[in-house]
Amino acid sequence: MPPSGPRRRAPASGYIREWLVRGQVDLARWHDPLPQRGFETVPLVQEPVIVFGRKGSFPPGSRAVRTEDLAKLPLILPSRPHASRRLLDGWMAERLLAVNLCMEVDDPSIIRALLRVGYGFSILSNGSFDTELRCGELEARPLRPAASWQLALVLPVHGVHPPAVTALANAIVDAARELTASDAWPSVGPRR
Repeated sequence: MPPSGPRRRAPASGYIREWLVRGQVDLARWHDPLPQRGFETVPLVQEPVIVFGRKGSFPPGSRAVRTEDLAKLPLILPSRPHASRRLLDGWMAERLLAVNLCMEVDDPSIIRALLRVGYGFSILSNGSFDTELRCGELEARPLRPAASWQLALVLPVHGVHPPAVTALANAIVDAARELTASDAWPSVGPRR
């Protein structure tokens, strides 16, 4: 049974970077962090990018969404500082295609609600909409050609990390390895 109750809003990657720089957080989970002096990046998993839409919104028999077809879909996406938007814009530009943006929404819970009622499509990793997929509220299709993004831990390299931060980082890395090795967390490329 899916968890009930309100979901917590995930912060946008721009906020996470600011919190790390200010020392307000000791580590963060981040999609495709750009290399930055003063921070260590620990890769966790290379996640496949998936296209999500309301159940029944994909053409019957479709098994994947070609990048050319993605350009025609009305997309609900986070604003540009978000890593997924930055990556999508880059992939589309490489193919000389434009994103068909119908809404910019930075709150994942609002994106979920808009997808459930059929206002458009979105792209993220499979785990982002796991509950909605299991409940049959949303459908997912892989992107073709396949696309993926790195999920990583980011830690400041200044000073010594408190033992609790080191233990947590190690536990997260170990859990990611176990989950990808067992295929419980879909990944692209070789297993670590």
